[in-house]
Amino acid sequence: MSPVWAQIHADVMNRPIRRVENPIRANARGAALLAGVALGAIDVSDLGAKVKVVEVHTPNPANRKEYDRLYKAFRSMYKQNRSIHRKLNAH
Repeated sequence: MSPVWAQIHADVMNRPIRRVENPIRANARGAALLAGVALGAIDVSDLGAKVKVVEVHTPNPANRKEYDRLYKAFRSMYKQNRSIHRKLNAH
């Protein structure tokens, strides 16, 4: 995930986003760590030390406000076009 995309996620979800080292394998590594916890090989409290965070993106309140405004406009347009979508998707 790029720094810009991570910041967008942080702003939209209003949560800190931690970018990890080698993100391409993050899903597989996460699954392996959870399996280790399930098997009792790793303690849940040790998981944080096993994942290297390279950057933390904190939510920007000004950006959040803008994304909220845009989402409200999107929902309004979606509702207005719902009948058109139904017609386009009819079989």
